[in-house]
Amino acid sequence: ALAADRLGMNEPRAPWQQLAGLAVLAVAVATSRRQPLAAYVLAAALGLATAPALFSVSYGPALGVLALLLGLRAPRPHPA
Repeated sequence: ALAADRLGMNEPRAPWQQLAGLAVLAVAVATSRRQPLAAYVLAAALGLATAPALFSVSYGPALGVLALLLGLRAPRPHPA
């Protein structure tokens, strides 16, 4: 997330917004083992709050990883 901001791949954001985004990602990672759905929703909300597209350069990779963990850690996985 920080690298995308530093390289200019996103619209410029204030430092407090960058830190808030990292804090939300930290909470999502911390809760991903016990509440994988909540962690995924946090990452999705963060992506939607920063850009109109769900998959943003900053938070898209985190969204993909948390989606994978959601599938692996779901209480009752269902076949596709």
